[in-house]
Amino acid sequence: MAWILLAVWAAWGFALQGELARSGILGAQVPELGLVLLLALSGRAPRGRVLLAASLLALARAASSGDPLLVCFSAYLAAAGTLLLLRDVLDVERPLLRLLIGGALAVGLCSWLALCHSLRMFERPDLLPLVPLSVLGAGLPTALCTLFPAPVLLRVLGLSALAEAH
Repeated sequence: MAWILLAVWAAWGFALQGELARSGILGAQVPELGLVLLLALSGRAPRGRVLLAASLLALARAASSGDPLLVCFSAYLAAAGTLLLLRDVLDVERPLLRLLIGGALAVGLCSWLALCHSLRMFERPDLLPLVPLSVLGAGLPTALCTLFPAPVLLRVLGLSALAEAH
């Protein structure tokens, strides 16, 4: 049941993210809600579940955006791998670390998506500034969203069963 809830929340989150980006209510300051969910799960969930959750989030992202499936898979699996490596050496449950990791992952994910989009449109990618200013807008709001305590977020969304080790 928790996997179905994750799929539903991911679809709704990406739909909300797309609507916020389209409407311009927040300007370029739209959080990456899939990364917020992934970061909440990655602190306690077993490795296999984190990778499955990243795959499910990538599917939801590709379904609700114009991004190709392979690009979404590579972005979310890279984020999951990074989180799994970081949780081995750091306590990713600490608020300040969640803030920094969430912001950095959002900038990295958005940079990857922007690079793939420019290559797909046969444009010369803007590689001089490695992180274009247009993608920096996702870092701060995503980081702020990660400050919400992960266990509370998972419990409210009905996803706490995914974070339990069986």
